[in-house]
Amino acid sequence: MFKKEINFKHIAVITVLIIIISALTLVSFQMIKPELLNPEKIPVDLNENLGQLTPQGIDFPHTKGGTLSGWAGSKYYKEPIDEVVILFASVTVPGLTILYYPQENKLVAGTPQMTATGIELFQGERHNLVYSFDLGKTQKIYYDGELKAESDFQLYGSELTGMVTGAPTAIVSESFEVEIS
Repeated sequence: MFKKEINFKHIAVITVLIIIISALTLVSFQMIKPELLNPEKIPVDLNENLGQLTPQGIDFPHTKGGTLSGWAGSKYYKEPIDEVVILFASVTVPGLTILYYPQENKLVAGTPQMTATGIELFQGERHNLVYSFDLGKTQKIYYDGELKAESDFQLYGSELTGMVTGAPTAIVSESFEVEIS
């Protein structure tokens, strides 16, 4: 007859994993805003400096090319400002994000990523940012109408299999009003 011994290391590992999964689940449910579940109740004015709020989930319709035009509000939606601000993250175009580093006045965008320096956002004035890409050609970043960065655009292939986690819809910062075409 077999007798199983209790292995306390296994119990500890399983307990830690359950705690981590529970915490992540709780955090993800707290990040869902009830007003975003009902499109009729999306707030129109997040703050007086930003104007129209862009609903979550706005994204490029395909991977062939497109243009995102957006206005960064005069102020960030919370204080203190984050060290890295995710202005936009696409689900349609794998790996495509627009990130802002306020301490460095730097914008990082595209796939592969390119960097635009001298970008000042959320310091009292609204600024226009435009990101465009054309599959197999170029991608560009404009800041208040001035070309700040340009490079080749390459679409990352996805070779992921099995369980994949990530945002189910595109992410748009609460301080960034966008339009995509």
